[in-house]
Amino acid sequence: MKRAWLVIWLLSALGCAELDSPDEDPWDPRLRPVALTPSPQDGPIARDATFTLSFNAYLNPDPLTYYNVFVLSSGGLRAGGSAEYHMVDRALVFTTTRAMTPDLYWTLAWDPEVLQTLTGQPLDGPLGATFVVEDRLEDRPAPAPPTTWQDIAPILAPCGACHDDPAWRLPPITPEALINQPSAQRTGRVLVRPFDPTRSYLLHKLLPDFPSRDGEAQPPAWAEDAAPLSQEELRLIERWIRGGAAVTPP
Repeated sequence: MKRAWLVIWLLSALGCAELDSPDEDPWDPRLRPVALTPSPQDGPIARDATFTLSFNAYLNPDPLTYYNVFVLSSGGLRAGGSAEYHMVDRALVFTTTRAMTPDLYWTLAWDPEVLQTLTGQPLDGPLGATFVVEDRLEDRPAPAPPTTWQDIAPILAPCGACHDDPAWRLPPITPEALINQPSAQRTGRVLVRPFDPTRSYLLHKLLPDFPSRDGEAQPPAWAEDAAPLSQEELRLIERWIRGGAAVTPP
């Protein structure tokens, strides 16, 4: 498979990628990286750095795997790692599993052949960034405790104003009614697929700007008792699903 790797020496090129082309549909733009952290402009990075690459649109999850998006290299050297797609943030998080050799320039390159929007728009923009690595390790926070339904229930509780009303004929907001249950609106979609937030239709319905769903985002604008969910609440729901949609603490 041919790979068109391009080394970008300055992260400012990511900002330039945001400029629209004259022939581009403003409602369905091509995919572009918009931010990368850490930034080469911030100075040398840790040997085991975690990278976050954010985009201007939601990614198509079908071509993505944990190993096929990024290559981290310095000449003939490679550093291992694994990628995870965080849909709420429209970002890929690449965690190194084999530390980089310090005092060298390393290039993080991402593969345009597996990156596209949900509507099929291809990647258009920088394909990599180069960093100086120093001899230190990243100060990573302790892993967060497992997220369970106890954490999620208060966020979705306002939905009960409609879902618990027999007149609406809606499914209840319970783990039993959500986990591995089909969507009544979208044939072939599952409301909550444990370990797979990108294909969980509940999250599609909750994201206010998600392009691939039937009807309006939830909660609807006319629901007086239910405000739109915050980014942190959406992240928590995504983390719950990614962790297996646990109902009770382990």
